[in-house]
Amino acid sequence: MRAIKIIMQNINSNTPKDILGFMLELDEGNVKQYSVEQLYNFLIENFSKKVYVGNTISYLVPICSLNGKKYIRSSFNANTVDELMKLPRC
Repeated sequence: MRAIKIIMQNINSNTPKDILGFMLELDEGNVKQYSVEQLYNFLIENFSKKVYVGNTISYLVPICSLNGKKYIRSSFNANTVDELMKLPRC
């Protein structure tokens, strides 16, 4: 599985906290839309599965902020901008 697009609250934002949803390629040609909440729950319940970011080695990680807001970011790497923010937006 891999994330191929992000659905943004603010299309010009570069923070994962502004992502409303994701378009995931489940297998070749099979694409499904997930809200942040749906994907967060999927990743928590299926912690051994990896959802990669585009064609990179980064994968999605469920995060809960101090105020309880759930969001998704990519695994840490050397880049200053989260790999998710490099995906096409819709």
